[in-house]
Amino acid sequence: MNSKAALAQGGEVDGMKLLNELTRYASGKCNQDVIKVWIDESAEMLDWIDAKMQATGKQLVVDMPPSHATGGTDYYLPVLQHVWLTPYEPPTRNEVLQEAVEVAGNQIRFKHTLVKLLHDGGKVSGAVFDTPDGHVQINAKNTLLATGGYPANPAMMTALSPSALACCTSSSYAINDDGYGLKAGIWAGGVKDPDAAPMIFDRGAVAPGVNAGYVGEGDKAALPGTIFQENIGSQPFMKVNRNGVRFANESTPYDTLCFQAGQQPGGVWCQVFDGNASEDILRFSTIGCSAFANQMMAVGMPVEEFCKVALEQGVMQKADTLEELAGKLGFEGDAKKAFLEQAERYNAQFDAQVDDDFGKEAYRLSALRTPPFYGCWFGGSLLTTLDGLRITKDCQVLDANDSPIEGLYAAGDVSGSFFSGNYPEYIVGCASGRTSTQGRHVARLLAGDL
Repeated sequence: MNSKAALAQGGEVDGMKLLNELTRYASGKCNQDVIKVWIDESAEMLDWIDAKMQATGKQLVVDMPPSHATGGTDYYLPVLQHVWLTPYEPPTRNEVLQEAVEVAGNQIRFKHTLVKLLHDGGKVSGAVFDTPDGHVQINAKNTLLATGGYPANPAMMTALSPSALACCTSSSYAINDDGYGLKAGIWAGGVKDPDAAPMIFDRGAVAPGVNAGYVGEGDKAALPGTIFQENIGSQPFMKVNRNGVRFANESTPYDTLCFQAGQQPGGVWCQVFDGNASEDILRFSTIGCSAFANQMMAVGMPVEEFCKVALEQGVMQKADTLEELAGKLGFEGDAKKAFLEQAERYNAQFDAQVDDDFGKEAYRLSALRTPPFYGCWFGGSLLTTLDGLRITKDCQVLDANDSPIEGLYAAGDVSGSFFSGNYPEYIVGCASGRTSTQGRHVARLLAGDL
């Protein structure tokens, strides 16, 4: 927030307004002092990394959100997302940081799997790891957990985040985000946020007839989707349930539509668009990673090329008429009739430039008249979880008495006290920015630089 690059192009953010927007989104179930560390230090963190990236020829650009309203209302859209604009080639950001660590004479130990934290009398003094050479104990005055969330742990997800599973069809998480670090912190005396906070994007494309939720049992349970994210799912085209009717405003943060779908048959929805999709996407002007679609349309990529994998797999359907498309999408009988009537009503709303059903902004309405027509069923794509160990503003893990556990810190998705219920997607990039800022904050604190 308020990096040099952002300020240079007029992207000043009101820190107190942002603090209260995040607090409102978390229903107050957060620690404002924890959020303020990110607000106060994220620009310095970004500038610190940018100097290293610029040295490798990576150019920084700042994503400026549009000035118009979004989501049917006036969300606060701060300038937060920074991207190093470059062809995807080495060195990546993490490779740049790894080199900086090693050049400074520090060691990174790979292939060390956490077994347990060493704790006694309310103090953590290191950890035991499983390595190719057997168990290794590493003693430390201070230990920082940065092990991610628990999306890859079916048992934890089932117990702690059932509302996410009710609407998720595919996964975007790292397979080692199994929640073990979170459990180790609890075993050491830490306390987890009481409410779940899953990060879900509306891009879990699946074939007609597939339901949200796990397939299989126990540790073998997995979400059914074969496409981890179909980006076009985040575009505000018409979306209907299995009864063929709209059920929500399609122009809202990613997980809002997902949670709405969790109350619909199968926990899924169908997105429909026509041959004018490229022009529609450019007009929609979405923000964050969904804007990848805008960028590809702007450079002339055909929409079929953008959706190539889904079309080739038969997950996305294509037809010359809406009636033919309805059949390919699995609509039959009354549901098919309702779908065709819904498309006709949606065209009328586009003509009138008024969504009198759910209040979607006029500039995010579109028509369904120009063949070919496309349709695809979606659920949520599960990225991670954000309900972790409760911490102080300095990322010290708190015990059940709200007292810091000596020698134990947590940063990123294994830590909590920041989000609750879900992730505010329209506050673009604050999750990875929070993680990076917290990790650097702890390192600087322990090095005596704060």
